[in-house]
Parts: sequence; structure tokens; C-alpha cells
Amino acid sequence: MQVKLSSLLLLTSLVGVAAALCRLFLPLGICFGVVAIPSLLRTVLVARRHHQAEAALSAMHKVRVFVVSFLISLVIIVLTLLAGFLGVVCAMALQAVPLQTPVEKIIVYFAIFIAAFVLPLVITWLFFHYWIPKAPEKPRQRRYPIYYRI
Repeated sequence: MQVKLSSLLLLTSLVGVAAALCRLFLPLGICFGVVAIPSLLRTVLVARRHHQAEAALSAMHKVRVFVVSFLISLVIIVLTLLAGFLGVVCAMALQAVPLQTPVEKIIVYFAIFIAAFVLPLVITWLFFHYWIPKAPEKPRQRRYPIYYRI
């Protein structure tokens, strides 16, 4: 497998940023690594799909793919934490406070519905729509040479 110099330099700079964050503040470096590793894997998948389709990626395009993957990873992690937090809060509310009015019941059960069904569906949609790289189209070949055109 051939590795381009631009890909190697991008990987080296990513490792350097992660090492600097770990040295500066260890939990921040660990969080960066947790988000950066899946983003790096997605960038490798996109580059491999483009290579198979015979469409080369520039270094700037790889950086753009990595940044977009990083932001998508952050959104998915935040939504997952939000869903878990809402589920825990709603479960605690059901245990702590007896619900007496219908409005209170509707609010709590609606929050449980959002936490249990809607947010996981949104997270799954985000994952499959934005995270899975799509194969680029192969360049179409002409049926006849260009000098036959009028």
C-alpha cells in the first residue's frame, strides 16, 4: 500500500496536536483522541474510496474531510450525552415527584419519549447520512474521441 507524503504529514500534525493537548491538559487530550480517531478512520475511508474511483484527493480536501468528520463526531457525541442525560433526569423525576396533574404527566412522558425514541433516531440518521462515506462517481469515458466532435 502506498502512502502519500501529504497524508503522512497530516497524520504527523494530528499526532502532534494530540500530544500537545495531552501535555497541556490530559483530559482534553484524551477527549480529542476519542473524537479524532473515528474522524481519522473516516478520512482514510474517504481517501480509499476516491483512490478506488481513480479520483485523487488533495491534501486540502483531506483536511476538509477530517474537519467535517470531527464536527460530525462532536455533534453525535453531544446528542448521545443529551439523550442519556434526559433519560436519567426523566427517570429521577418519575421516582422523586408524584405526578398529579395531567399537564405534569404529559410533560414528563413527552420528555421520556424524546429521550428514548427521537434522539436515538436522530443520532442514527446523522450517523448513516453524514458519517458513512459515499463512493465518488467514476469519470465517464467518452464514446468517441474529442476530435470527432463538430
